[in-house]
Amino acid sequence: MRKLLKAISNYIKLIDKWLIFLALSCSAFGIVLIYSATNNTLLGERNVTVQLFCLLFGFILMLLISKFDFELYEDIAKYIFIVFIVALIVTYFVATEVKGNRNWINFGLINLQTSEIAKFAFIITMSVHISKLDENLNEFKNILFVLLHFLAYIIPILIQGDVGSALIYLAMFTVMLFIGGLKLRYFAGATVVLVASSGFIWNSLLMDYMKNRIISTFNPELDPLKTGYQAIQSKIAIGSGKMWGNGLFNGIQTQYNLLPEKHTDFIFSVAGEELGFVGCSLIILLLTLLIFRIVRNGSRSKNNLGTIICFGVAAMLGAQMLENIGMCIGFLPVIGITLPLFSYGGSSLISVFICLGLVLNVASQKTGINFKDEI
Repeated sequence: MRKLLKAISNYIKLIDKWLIFLALSCSAFGIVLIYSATNNTLLGERNVTVQLFCLLFGFILMLLISKFDFELYEDIAKYIFIVFIVALIVTYFVATEVKGNRNWINFGLINLQTSEIAKFAFIITMSVHISKLDENLNEFKNILFVLLHFLAYIIPILIQGDVGSALIYLAMFTVMLFIGGLKLRYFAGATVVLVASSGFIWNSLLMDYMKNRIISTFNPELDPLKTGYQAIQSKIAIGSGKMWGNGLFNGIQTQYNLLPEKHTDFIFSVAGEELGFVGCSLIILLLTLLIFRIVRNGSRSKNNLGTIICFGVAAMLGAQMLENIGMCIGFLPVIGITLPLFSYGGSSLISVFICLGLVLNVASQKTGINFKDEI
């Protein structure tokens, strides 16, 4: 019993309590916004209940994963890779098509978005791959294999129609390669190829609805009732909040259901309308501090694997935050990206907490002390 109590005491000392506090603060803030956004609908209480359940479930998973030695992922990475690639492929065939996407599996009581949960697998398997290559990462054949590894995830996700998630994976991949030591000339070369092929991508690869969303970003008034509607209503909601907002449960766009997807993709717009500039700034501050803690833990990791894992998680949260806020204020196309920890969505919330569990594990082992060794 004494050994167990000592182990728990040591675990509490080692764990990053600030990271947990910031994650729970964001989630609690999000639940308040979700309740305000949906309290006048039939699903209002259900949404809050589901989000609370997923928060509890995700929190438990985070703590469990934080006690698992992340170095052991080197031994099981290939199995994680196979399981999640199969899951992404199967999703396309069993998912019901919704708004052109086939990325949700219906299990009756819950819907699971596999591309969200697979972020955890991508961070692990890609981190293991890059860290094992170490100084040999810059060899052409190794770069090719790493690229194939990335495409194994990204192609099924794109086939599902989930462009937003694909962009998040691309951001994670880029940051993890940079932290892993890939030379800048390769990034420069990739940028040149992307720019040179932009015309081909626009004319041959992008579907009409994707092109319309991009065009609507710069001029939503061209189609104010369809592709430009969400962007227009979002900017009206945020602009009407001014400095302090109209108060919770008092936003016109929010409470009269004029703002689409208000509790998911546009939860930031709800905050802007009802809590104003101050509320939006608080959201950005909380997420920025959380990302900073993750980067801090990564920079203090005892090995390269832990560093890459942490920076992969930070890239995931940072890219998702920028994409979501960007589309809410009309700077980026509306592509269906949730605001991490704030938006309604069990898959997204659980995925983030699982990834934070990885970060906590790295943080608790930066001194070389492992919880399981104390029992």
